[in-house]
Amino acid sequence: MRKLIAFFILIFTSPSLLAQDQVDFVQDQAQNQEIYVHFDRPFYLGGETIWFSLYNYRADNHQLIFGRRFMQLTLVDKNKQVVKKERIRVVDGKTWGQLTIPDNLTTGNYLFLVTYPFEAADNFLYRKVIPIYNPNDELPTSAPLDVFVDLPDKMMEFKGISTKEEILTITPDKSSYERREPITISLNLPDELTGKASIVVREKTFSGSQGLDIRTIAMDPGDSSVDSHLSAVERTNFRENKPLNWRLVDSHGLLLYELIQTDSAPESSIPYVYIPEDRMTHGIFEVRPKQFVFDATDVSGDEKSLYFSSFTFGTFGAESQGEQRFDWIYRATNYNNIIPKELNRTLELSPSVAQYIQKRRLRTEVLSSYGSNLVIETKEEDVSGLQYRPAIWKKADDYTEMSSLPEFLREIVLGLRVWDRRNKYDLRLNFVGGRYPYAPFYLVNGVPTWDTQRVLEIPMKDIFGVGVIKDLQTETGQARDARAELERFGYFGSNGILSVELRPGVANPFQSEYNNLLKRQFYLEAQSLQIPEYTLETQKSFIPDFRPVLYWNPNVVFAKEGNPKISFFASDDSGEYEVIVEGIGKNGEIIYGKKIISIGKGS
Repeated sequence: MRKLIAFFILIFTSPSLLAQDQVDFVQDQAQNQEIYVHFDRPFYLGGETIWFSLYNYRADNHQLIFGRRFMQLTLVDKNKQVVKKERIRVVDGKTWGQLTIPDNLTTGNYLFLVTYPFEAADNFLYRKVIPIYNPNDELPTSAPLDVFVDLPDKMMEFKGISTKEEILTITPDKSSYERREPITISLNLPDELTGKASIVVREKTFSGSQGLDIRTIAMDPGDSSVDSHLSAVERTNFRENKPLNWRLVDSHGLLLYELIQTDSAPESSIPYVYIPEDRMTHGIFEVRPKQFVFDATDVSGDEKSLYFSSFTFGTFGAESQGEQRFDWIYRATNYNNIIPKELNRTLELSPSVAQYIQKRRLRTEVLSSYGSNLVIETKEEDVSGLQYRPAIWKKADDYTEMSSLPEFLREIVLGLRVWDRRNKYDLRLNFVGGRYPYAPFYLVNGVPTWDTQRVLEIPMKDIFGVGVIKDLQTETGQARDARAELERFGYFGSNGILSVELRPGVANPFQSEYNNLLKRQFYLEAQSLQIPEYTLETQKSFIPDFRPVLYWNPNVVFAKEGNPKISFFASDDSGEYEVIVEGIGKNGEIIYGKKIISIGKGS
C-alpha cells in the first residue's frame, strides 16, 4: 500500500523523477508502438456515429501488443476546442467503439487524436483529419481534395507492399443480391494463421474519398514513392518520425482520475467511495490537501455513480461521519503544436460527398413519411439495474400481518435488533457471539444511504422484501458464502448491510439522492451497429431501408477452430457495395481484402 500511495504522489508531484527512471523495457515497449484505426467510412455528417476499430501494435514487427492499456480519444476542431473526449480500454492490442457526432457542428475538418491520459498532446499515438459536413450547409462542389487520395491499387506498387502476399480470401455466397435478401460472406486465411480484424460493408460511393488502409503500416516513409503519397498528418503517424518523451509510462495500464474535495471533513476521517452500479468499494488516495486520485482500473465501463462517506481514521467498522462532496479535476490540454494545416483548410464537396448528402436528404424526406425504421428491434431499457437481492432474504407477502418495517424486522428477520428511542429508530445487526457496534449500511432498491430513520419509515405496503448481508462468523458453507457477499462492500459493509426491495412501481424515496451523486463515464463501452433482421413479414414492409453501411463488425476473430462467416441483409438501395476487411495476424501479418457485391432493384 505504501508503494502504491508513493506512486500516486510521484505522478502528480514530480513527473520528471519518473522520466529519469523509466528508460527500461517498459519505456522501450511504449516507444516502439503504433496505432492504426479502421473507420467505417472516410467522412461523416453531423449527428452520425463514427464507428472505429483500433489496433495497437509494435512498430518493428507489427505484432499486437499484449496487455491492458487505457488510452484517450479526442475530437478537436480547427479552433483547438474539444468536441468529444472519451477514454478507451485496449486489451492485447485491440479495442473498438463509437463516437456520436453532435448534429450542430459546422462543416469542416476535425482532428481525431489518440493519446495516453495525463500525457502531453504532443506525445500523441495517432492522429487523423476527418471531414465532417453539416448537411444543411450549402457548399460548392469541387474535385476530391488531394489530402484524401484514392490509393487502393497504387499501394501495391509501393516498396514493402508489393512483396506482401494477399493472404485473405473474401467469398460471398453470391455476387448479386435482391433487396432485403440475406447475404453470407466467408473470410478465409491460410491454415494455422490466426488474427484479429474488422469488416465493413458500405456503398461504393465512399471510395471517392478512400484514404490509406492498414497496409500502410508496412510502408517505409523514407521511400520517395511512399512519401509522395503521404500527407503531413500521415507522416507523423510513423514512429520513426515522431520521438516521444513519456512521463508516466507506468500508469498507461491504469485508469486514473483526479478528484477535489469540495467540502470540509474532520481531520480524523478518511473517505471511501461506493459504486452502486457495480456494488464495489474503492479507496481514493490523497496526493495533496483535498486532492485525491481515484483508481477506476477494475471498474467496468460506461457511466457510474460515486457515493462518498467518511469513517473515523484507523478504526475498521467505525460509524459513518456523514457524506462527502467531491468533483472531478479537469486539466486543460495544449493542442497548439499538433494542429495540422489540413485542419484549417476550407472543406468543399467532392462528387462522392455531394452525392451522399443528396441521398441523405432524400432518405430523410422519405423516412419522415413512414416514421422510424421499425424493422430494427430495440431492447427495452433496464430500469432495475441497481436492484440486488441478498442470499438471506425474506418476502413481505409471506408475513401479511406485519404493520410496519420495524415490526417486520423484529419478528421475522433474524440476527438484528431494532428499537425506538424517543420516537427515533435505531438498528444493529447481530452475528454469532456478538453485535456490530454501529448501524448497518442500507440499500433501498440498490440505492445507498446511512439514514436509518428514513429507511425504517418506509410503509410496509411498499416493501416487497428485506435482506441482510453480514458475517455469520462460523465455518459452514453458508457462512463462507455470506462473507464473500459482504467482502465486496469493503468498509461500507463493516457493520453489515440491510437491503430493502420495493414493490414494482413504488417510487424510491432515495432516488433524488442517487440522481445527485457524482457521476462519470470511466471509459467507452462499445456498442453494436443496429442492423435489421428480416422475417417473412418484415420482408414486405413498406418502411424503406436506406442504410449506407450494411454491416460493421469490429471484432472478427480468426482462430484455429475455423474461419469466420458473417451474415446480414441487403438494403433497398440498388448499386455496388464494398466489403473491406482490415486486421493483423498473430505474427504481425497484415490482413487486408476488398470485394465488390451488388444489390439489384428487386421487385
